[in-house]
Amino acid sequence: RIAGITAETSEPPGAVIEREIPGGEPSGLLFGLEYVLDDQLPSPPPEELERAARLASQRLLSLGLTSLQDASANNRLAHWRTFKQWQERGVLKSRVAFMAGMAALEELQQEGFSPRYGDDWLRLGPVKIMLDMATGRLYPKQEELESDVLAAHGLGYQVAIHALEEEAVS
Repeated sequence: RIAGITAETSEPPGAVIEREIPGGEPSGLLFGLEYVLDDQLPSPPPEELERAARLASQRLLSLGLTSLQDASANNRLAHWRTFKQWQERGVLKSRVAFMAGMAALEELQQEGFSPRYGDDWLRLGPVKIMLDMATGRLYPKQEELESDVLAAHGLGYQVAIHALEEEAVS
């Protein structure tokens, strides 16, 4: 309801809205919609996120983990800026390799980012692409995947492809 998904909502490419039978009302299970929901669902208040990041950082360091990767496929410039603020304020004490989602690549390029942009504490890592078969078909399609990989490589970026289903991995 919060995201505005109803029985009349059509499924975006690569996504599945599980529906009740009969009637077609959404059951609440959504697959492949994180890029849609990220902009529609309310985020926790910034101070709550910062507190959680501070606690996570302390816990990681207590376990001896001094570097980490944020491999969220929907990472974009706004997320980078949040990480940068946390680094500057001492919230994050670990080194961070930040993977940006493929959809954010153009935005980052326009802001002057390049492969391995950043410093020893916050560095841009590979471009992240999610590859799945939630709809029973490969998403993104093979041609789009190849185009995205070539575009990222053409700009000098490594690519990290996340695939779960055996068919998608193949």
